Amino acid sequence: MNRHDARAEKHGGVASVKIAAGMRMFEIYATAVQHNITVVGGSDPNVGVGGWITGGGHSPISSKYGLGADQVLEMDVVTADGTFLRINEHSYPDLFWAMRGGGGSTFAVLTSVTVRAFPSTPATLSFFSYNTTANSDTFWSLAAYFHSQLPSLSNNSVMGYYYVYADTSAAEPNPALRGKVYGLWIIPEHTAAQADAIISPIEEALGTFNWSDPVSVSRYAREVPDFISAWLLQIQPEPVGFDGRLGSRLLDGEALSSDLGKIRSLLKQATPIPQLPSVGHLVAGPGVRNVDIPGGSNAVNPAWRNAYVHLGKCRKLSVSPFGVGQLPCSIIFC
Repeated sequence: MNRHDARAEKHGGVASVKIAAGMRMFEIYATAVQHNITVVGGSDPNVGVGGWITGGGHSPISSKYGLGADQVLEMDVVTADGTFLRINEHSYPDLFWAMRGGGGSTFAVLTSVTVRAFPSTPATLSFFSYNTTANSDTFWSLAAYFHSQLPSLSNNSVMGYYYVYADTSAAEPNPALRGKVYGLWIIPEHTAAQADAIISPIEEALGTFNWSDPVSVSRYAREVPDFISAWLLQIQPEPVGFDGRLGSRLLDGEALSSDLGKIRSLLKQATPIPQLPSVGHLVAGPGVRNVDIPGGSNAVNPAWRNAYVHLGKCRKLSVSPFGVGQLPCSIIFC
């Protein structure tokens, strides 16, 4: 770690960190905690930094600091002819541009990466669940309304992950609770009271709709002095892979602010098998749109800059140790 790296300071950081390409997130986060800094990284602790950062790298705190590829100050790489290069915005800038989001080992093999780091970041973690009758008109109306509110949440510093689960199985004994929209919000540099002031109006509005089924709302919050420390305790490593197919879309403000009936219809149409959940990542928004990128730009898909949500849809899933509909966290948090 270098607390006197002018490149990091130029782009809003307080230090730079050089990371070997084979390191995993739990190792990086543990080191960050020791030095009282925040490093933008993947969510699952077993995710490796090399493929993650060359592929773009969304993070639990991307909505504040930007994507993983946006943090890169320098890379050490080996090209196909065996040449070692140190690349940055001044040295081999075209290769530097391509390696940040252009795909792992596509242009060169990464051996190490230097990224900027930020101060230790306090946050509020808010766990929420909105429940109603499974796969009902009310459920899909709830899902549509929830998605329409995501740009507002993101613009007010809320980020995180959620499921939309129209479960029709009997795993939940109460039929009125089987339809679920649930997850975890992260609100950096906000107290629990401040987070509640942002989220509560959306939940209060749920009681004003003339839907045919009741909606149950539950949420609890926890303030943490350092997000990285809390995240290490919050998540557990998960197995790699599952028996299914996962498609995804990046949703921008225009898509999410469409007519509620249209959003409702499209969400339902995209879920032909109710037991298979949608996996939502509210990890883009202002931080990804306005981030200061060394060199001015990189190879990350430009659609990320206007998006709010990365929404994944499962098309097939067999019964597994996670249970039907319970996807490995690596699918949600990678």
